[in-house]
Amino acid sequence: MSCIDYKILTNDEYQLLRTPLDQSTPTAEGGARPKVRNPSTVKFEPQEHNQPSHSDTCSGFVFDSSTVRPRFSVFSGEEKNETAFDVWKSDVQCALKDGACATHIILQAITSSLKGKARSLLLTLPTNATPQQILSRLDGVYGNIYPSEKLIQQFYASKQEEGETVVDFGMRLESILQRCIERKAISNDVKNEMLRTKLWSGLSDNNLRNASRYKYDTINDFETLRKELRTIELDMKLSAPSSS
Repeated sequence: MSCIDYKILTNDEYQLLRTPLDQSTPTAEGGARPKVRNPSTVKFEPQEHNQPSHSDTCSGFVFDSSTVRPRFSVFSGEEKNETAFDVWKSDVQCALKDGACATHIILQAITSSLKGKARSLLLTLPTNATPQQILSRLDGVYGNIYPSEKLIQQFYASKQEEGETVVDFGMRLESILQRCIERKAISNDVKNEMLRTKLWSGLSDNNLRNASRYKYDTINDFETLRKELRTIELDMKLSAPSSS
């Protein structure tokens, strides 16, 4: 018959054995650990980031225009249907005056737009030629060589040609007068009145001129007068009997 060992427990030991493990655990000295509280729910608040949102990043995008190369019309001095030299030159001058693009970027755009004989003119220029030097060389070959006095005479002698619309006639007058201004033959202050007067007096259609006399007498702005003349010109064409 096996022997069973018995041990007499004190009241404290007995109570310790009856205590659940999740409420008390023995310490290193043999005493009871304090009761463990039920774990509480932990809430995690979303962190506030200082980084800008995607929309803020997009709206804060910086566009560096100095790295974007302008695009000029092709000019070779050979093709009749290509951009006129005066128009090409004006585009380059506007880009230079704007100052948004670096000089070397504009130089790349100039050389890319020149073709044929116009491009070959650059061969005689130094490799570090400036845009102004290139314009001066091309202007000497393709620019208008009329003296300023001749240009002014040409302006005052201009008449609306057969089949030429009011818009085309006005653009031709502006082109002549702009050359005079660039050569400082006339002041920019008189440009509006000269264009306004010549546009109306140079009309070849007497009916259009008579129908627009009131507009000419009351409108002092060239652009506004040209718009009104266009309207009257269109009305007269629409009301004219169609030829069978």
